[in-house]
Amino acid sequence: MEVKSARGHIYHGNGDGGENRPGQLLELAVPRWGLMRGDRIEALVRTLTRGLTFAELKVPLYVVAVDVESGELVVLDRGGVADAVRASIAMPGLFVPKRLGGRLLVDGAVLASLPRLLALFAGKAHRLFL
Repeated sequence: MEVKSARGHIYHGNGDGGENRPGQLLELAVPRWGLMRGDRIEALVRTLTRGLTFAELKVPLYVVAVDVESGELVVLDRGGVADAVRASIAMPGLFVPKRLGGRLLVDGAVLASLPRLLALFAGKAHRLFL
Protein backbone atom coordinates (compact mmCIF):
# COMPACT_ATOMS: atom_id res chain seq x y z
CA MET A 1 0.00 0.00 0.00
CA GLU A 2 1.31 3.47 -0.85
CA VAL A 3 0.00 6.66 0.76
CA LYS A 4 0.92 10.18 -0.34
CA SER A 5 0.79 12.94 2.27
CA ALA A 6 -0.31 16.54 1.64
CA ARG A 7 3.38 17.51 1.38
CA GLY A 8 4.08 14.84 -1.21
CA HIS A 9 5.81 12.35 1.11
CA ILE A 10 5.14 8.75 0.19
CA TYR A 11 4.64 6.11 2.90
CA HIS A 12 4.86 2.42 2.09
CA GLY A 13 3.23 -0.42 3.96
CA ASN A 14 1.13 -3.48 3.40
CA GLY A 15 -1.73 -2.16 5.54
CA ASP A 16 -1.87 -5.18 7.83
CA GLY A 17 0.49 -3.92 10.56
CA GLY A 18 3.13 -6.46 9.52
CA GLU A 19 6.89 -6.01 9.42
CA ASN A 20 8.48 -2.57 9.49
CA ARG A 21 9.94 -1.32 6.24
CA PRO A 22 11.82 1.87 5.44
CA GLY A 23 9.36 4.71 4.98
CA GLN A 24 6.57 3.07 6.98
CA LEU A 25 4.97 5.15 9.73
CA LEU A 26 6.13 4.46 13.26
CA GLU A 27 3.60 2.94 15.59
CA LEU A 28 3.99 4.27 19.12
CA ALA A 29 2.68 2.48 22.17
CA VAL A 30 2.36 3.67 25.78
CA PRO A 31 3.76 1.27 28.37
CA ARG A 32 1.25 -0.39 30.68
CA TRP A 33 1.87 1.81 33.75
CA GLY A 34 3.84 4.89 32.73
CA LEU A 35 6.44 6.47 30.50
CA MET A 36 9.06 6.85 33.24
CA ARG A 37 10.10 4.52 36.06
CA GLY A 38 10.96 7.38 38.42
CA ASP A 39 14.05 5.70 39.89
CA ARG A 40 16.31 8.71 39.28
CA ILE A 41 13.81 11.15 40.76
CA GLU A 42 13.44 8.91 43.80
CA ALA A 43 17.23 8.83 44.19
CA LEU A 44 17.33 12.64 43.97
CA VAL A 45 14.56 13.01 46.57
CA ARG A 46 16.39 10.50 48.82
CA THR A 47 19.56 12.63 48.52
CA LEU A 48 17.70 15.90 49.15
CA THR A 49 15.93 14.47 52.21
CA ARG A 50 19.18 12.84 53.38
CA GLY A 51 17.39 9.49 53.59
CA LEU A 52 15.28 10.67 56.52
CA THR A 53 12.26 8.82 57.79
CA PHE A 54 9.02 10.50 58.89
CA ALA A 55 9.99 9.83 62.53
CA GLU A 56 13.20 11.84 62.07
CA LEU A 57 11.48 14.97 60.73
CA LYS A 58 11.20 18.05 62.93
CA VAL A 59 7.88 19.08 61.34
CA PRO A 60 5.18 16.42 60.93
CA LEU A 61 4.65 15.58 57.28
CA TYR A 62 1.79 13.70 55.60
CA VAL A 63 2.07 12.59 51.99
CA VAL A 64 -1.14 11.76 50.12
CA ALA A 65 -1.33 8.96 47.54
CA VAL A 66 -3.97 6.67 46.05
CA ASP A 67 -3.87 2.88 45.97
CA VAL A 68 -4.75 2.09 42.35
CA GLU A 69 -5.74 -1.47 43.19
CA SER A 70 -8.30 -0.58 45.87
CA GLY A 71 -9.10 3.03 44.93
CA GLU A 72 -8.41 4.12 48.52
CA LEU A 73 -6.81 7.39 49.52
CA VAL A 74 -3.66 6.68 51.53
CA VAL A 75 -1.98 9.13 53.89
CA LEU A 76 1.69 8.23 54.30
CA ASP A 77 3.34 9.24 57.56
CA ARG A 78 5.70 6.34 58.32
CA GLY A 79 8.83 4.93 56.73
CA GLY A 80 11.13 6.72 54.32
CA VAL A 81 10.19 10.19 53.16
CA ALA A 82 11.69 9.61 49.69
CA ASP A 83 9.57 6.48 49.16
CA ALA A 84 6.40 8.36 50.11
CA VAL A 85 7.22 11.38 47.92
CA ARG A 86 8.02 9.09 44.98
CA ALA A 87 4.61 7.42 45.41
CA SER A 88 2.90 10.79 45.62
CA ILE A 89 4.42 12.11 42.39
CA ALA A 90 3.46 9.06 40.33
CA MET A 91 1.07 10.76 37.93
CA PRO A 92 -0.79 8.00 36.08
CA GLY A 93 0.51 7.51 32.55
CA LEU A 94 3.64 9.54 33.23
CA PHE A 95 5.33 7.71 36.13
CA VAL A 96 5.10 4.05 37.00
CA PRO A 97 3.19 3.63 40.30
CA LYS A 98 5.28 2.99 43.43
CA ARG A 99 4.85 -0.31 45.25
CA LEU A 100 4.98 0.56 48.96
CA GLY A 101 3.70 -1.36 51.98
CA GLY A 102 1.88 -3.88 49.79
CA ARG A 103 0.04 -1.13 47.91
CA LEU A 104 0.44 0.19 44.38
CA LEU A 105 0.43 3.97 44.82
CA VAL A 106 0.00 6.98 42.55
CA ASP A 107 -0.37 10.74 43.02
CA GLY A 108 -2.95 11.61 45.67
CA ALA A 109 -4.43 14.28 43.42
CA VAL A 110 -6.15 11.48 41.52
CA LEU A 111 -8.78 11.46 44.30
CA ALA A 112 -8.06 14.49 46.47
CA SER A 113 -6.94 17.49 44.47
CA LEU A 114 -6.63 19.61 47.60
CA PRO A 115 -4.65 17.78 50.28
CA ARG A 116 -5.00 20.93 52.40
CA LEU A 117 -8.68 20.01 52.85
CA LEU A 118 -7.57 16.72 54.33
CA ALA A 119 -5.42 18.60 56.81
CA LEU A 120 -8.32 20.79 57.86
CA PHE A 121 -10.69 17.83 58.03
CA ALA A 122 -8.23 15.94 60.21
CA GLY A 123 -7.75 18.96 62.49
CA LYS A 124 -4.08 19.08 61.62
CA ALA A 125 -3.95 22.33 59.67
CA HIS A 126 -0.67 23.32 61.31
CA ARG A 127 1.11 20.31 59.81
CA LEU A 128 2.60 19.96 56.38
CA PHE A 129 0.83 17.93 53.68
CA LEU A 130 2.14 17.15 50.19
